[in-house]
Amino acid sequence: MKKNQRKLRLAKRKWAPYDPRVNGVSYTMLSTFLTCREKCRLKIAGWKSKSTGLALIMGDLCHKTAAFYRILIKDKKIKTVITKEEVLGLVKLAEEKWHEQNSRADARTLENFELAAGYCRALMPMWVAHYKRDPFKRVWINVEDYFNVPIKITDKLTIPIIGLQDGVFTKSKLLRLNEIKTKSRFNPIVHSDTIHFRMQNMMYLIALWIGHKRLPHGIEYEVIRRPGLRRKTTESFEQYMKRCEDDVRDRPEWYFWRFNVMVDEDELEAALKELKGLIHEFYLWWRGDLAHYKNTEQCEQMWGACEYLGICSSNDTSQLYKIGG
Repeated sequence: MKKNQRKLRLAKRKWAPYDPRVNGVSYTMLSTFLTCREKCRLKIAGWKSKSTGLALIMGDLCHKTAAFYRILIKDKKIKTVITKEEVLGLVKLAEEKWHEQNSRADARTLENFELAAGYCRALMPMWVAHYKRDPFKRVWINVEDYFNVPIKITDKLTIPIIGLQDGVFTKSKLLRLNEIKTKSRFNPIVHSDTIHFRMQNMMYLIALWIGHKRLPHGIEYEVIRRPGLRRKTTESFEQYMKRCEDDVRDRPEWYFWRFNVMVDEDELEAALKELKGLIHEFYLWWRGDLAHYKNTEQCEQMWGACEYLGICSSNDTSQLYKIGG
């Protein structure tokens, strides 16, 4: 009887063919679950916005460019800092890769892409020049590496955590995780105080710890700021980007930040305990044993309305598409 009731609850939620025990859970999925359970359900069901914002595109392009550079170092294909023209060549590869992965991009997304690509071209050559030979002083183990690490939640339940680590390296024989974030708003004090217990950072360190069967020394957390200069009404796009590039060159310490934070085994054990609790709660919700509801406090956010507001308020899917649909 209980099994039939559970099947009915799952059917009402219209799940995609998704099972956390098989497909795993990511940081994005867990953070969305904490934000709004209905938003999480819609994401799992395959609904996705037709438009992608500037911040996500810029982050994607910068990550790809950094990964291409580090792979060259890891594979020993370069032995010294590359030129601006060579970095721009890597940015071009990142742009091409983005287009391959976003063939359904709408006009608004393509407009955001042009601006994001301009910022990336202004930032990444300076990023390479700013850190000079530092990336060569470490042994890169993995770059943009996908992980799938089983976590024993209870005696009868194991769920993998999944994700993509920006970089894993050793320096002075100590194992470390590297994470890159692109941000428009950034408070160094808040970041330095929270890096060692942010969910994504600790989740990725746990994956590194269990996956490599070795205690990581800590995390190297990098921030790349998005230029905050406003485009003048009399400026062409090229003139605006040249002004952004000049500002990055003149103030690299403003645009590029790096924090090195150590963690110990006690901190990782505590984080693992919390993560298991959250994953178990997510699993019980997915199974239909916890309440499902909308968090209406998240419908309007600092950067605009939630992308799922239309489908929640009036079943309007005109701004969405369904993966596989």
